[in-house]
Amino acid sequence: MFRKTPVAWLQLIKEKTRLVVAIAGIGFADMLMFVQLGFQDSLYDSATVPHRLLQADLVIINPQFRSLTSVQSFSRQRLYQTLSHDQVQSVSSVYIGMGDWKNPETQLQRSILVWGVEPNVPSFALPGLTQNAGELKLLNQVLFDQAGRPEYGAISTLFQQQGRVDAELNRQTVQVAGLFTMGSSFVADGNIITSDSTFLKLYQDRQAEQADVD
Repeated sequence: MFRKTPVAWLQLIKEKTRLVVAIAGIGFADMLMFVQLGFQDSLYDSATVPHRLLQADLVIINPQFRSLTSVQSFSRQRLYQTLSHDQVQSVSSVYIGMGDWKNPETQLQRSILVWGVEPNVPSFALPGLTQNAGELKLLNQVLFDQAGRPEYGAISTLFQQQGRVDAELNRQTVQVAGLFTMGSSFVADGNIITSDSTFLKLYQDRQAEQADVD
């Protein structure tokens, strides 16, 4: 007489078909939430890779800076003003722009993210950039992101075979002098790093005194 009647369990198994449908619906909803969380983490991780690789304790940007595809420049005088502070040891600037990369094999063009850095003070903690910083001092030399989309061409393989790869960026001839690894994101499928001098040559409408990130 003290035995409890499993009312809840009896209600569940009374109509087995409805129970199975309910379990399937709840399982699908849970799976969908995990998929969305995965997309969210993937978006955040890929979008913040360049930010995490920056070698900087303090970053200065334009207040209207929204994303890497909507960059707003500002005067480099702000950069040199920070040198007046006793705790600032060095400064460097970064230029950012979307470029048109032509696949050297298929001749098809595809947008690519271009970073212009000062070769003497590399702005990213990338082994490929550190090793090839001297190459960037020469005009029209670029470093190619080997983790980019394959639509840009087999640049990594060609570079390992030939040592140098001639390509076209913004309708100008450039030479791949090294490789690095950054990876694609929702903003761009690939990346190019070049010197600030080469960047300003590729983007003749940009001015040297107007930087994007300091």
